[in-house]
Amino acid sequence: MYFTIMDDDRAFDETLKNKLESEYHAVVDVYHGMIDLDQIKHVPDILFLDVIFENGTGVDYAKKYKEKFDSQIVFVSSKSSLIFKTQGLKALCFIRKSHLDNDFKVFKQLYDEECKNEMKLIFELNKGMNKNHINMVDEESKNELEIGRKYKKEVNEAFRNYLMDKF
Repeated sequence: MYFTIMDDDRAFDETLKNKLESEYHAVVDVYHGMIDLDQIKHVPDILFLDVIFENGTGVDYAKKYKEKFDSQIVFVSSKSSLIFKTQGLKALCFIRKSHLDNDFKVFKQLYDEECKNEMKLIFELNKGMNKNHINMVDEESKNELEIGRKYKKEVNEAFRNYLMDKF
């Protein structure tokens, strides 16, 4: 799991980075300002993006970012009123720097729910694929049927382990 923080407030960056690493055991890249899109080390699962920078706005950056990457964006700002500038960009949420602990809980709840829904979808797709696979097997392909059952068992076990670790 990768997260990227792009913000010019070093103290906030460090605090948020520690929270993300502690909660998600993730790789967190931190940039103290906006960088060229080609300089991003890892395409993150989520980009935490400040709304205001000395050399531009996070809103303009987010528009360019969304054209190139499919990651979620969480806007951060010390000015709560800037939430209105971010509307329409389909951000996961808005974190107010002065309310980091409370807003991080909201972020965590939203992100965890999104991850859970993705896992359900993957599980359902897998279940459907396994049914289709089993329906196509004829009498001469008993070996393939056994492989399909083993695969389904491994997928179910992996999904159970994921849920046990996550929730």
